[in-house]
Amino acid sequence: MLSTEDRRFYSHPGLDLLGILHAARANKIAGEVVEGGSTITQQLVKLEYLNDDRSYVRKLREAVLAVWLETHLTKDQILTCYLNRVYLGDGAYGMAAAARLFFNKRPAEISARPI
Repeated sequence: MLSTEDRRFYSHPGLDLLGILHAARANKIAGEVVEGGSTITQQLVKLEYLNDDRSYVRKLREAVLAVWLETHLTKDQILTCYLNRVYLGDGAYGMAAAARLFFNKRPAEISARPI
């Protein structure tokens, strides 16, 4: 999840300025929104506290709340909250639902080791 959603999760303060600049450049070149620059912390804030409104005001609120959240929770707490709430496909929200749906197991019974 970290490699696709937020590679620098453990090294930024809730906002990834490099990610934002990269996404802005890609979007400008494409002439439309093709990439997002949100961190996992920003995505959690959007899931829990904000709506899907695509406005600069919402993005500003998201950024402020993400930095605030990073000062009140550990990175592992933020990641756990995110993984317990994020949509993982086929109607599954959170790791427990995805583990049941895709593997018919509890998350603790799943490993990344090859079979």
